[in-house]
Amino acid sequence: MNNNNNDNHKRKKFIRLAEYRTKKVISTINMISRLSCKRYYEYDKKQVEKISSAIRKAVTAMNQDYKNEMSRTPQSDSHNFNLDEVDHE
Repeated sequence: MNNNNNDNHKRKKFIRLAEYRTKKVISTINMISRLSCKRYYEYDKKQVEKISSAIRKAVTAMNQDYKNEMSRTPQSDSHNFNLDEVDHE
């Protein structure tokens, strides 16, 4: 019985954290989308492609972590993302 309560607690904790973090990611992506306004910002196609590629890679890494189940090390390395390394058109 105690193991069942622990599993239920883990499930509820996962749901609470996953919902919070997913909403946070979606909100952040929406904030990135707002940078598309050329009236306030200047960017080029390569920069936009690099942003999109980084987001896709992070989602792919997350999916791989869930497939591996036992993976404790995130595959995505967001700390190294930098638009300054993009060749501007």
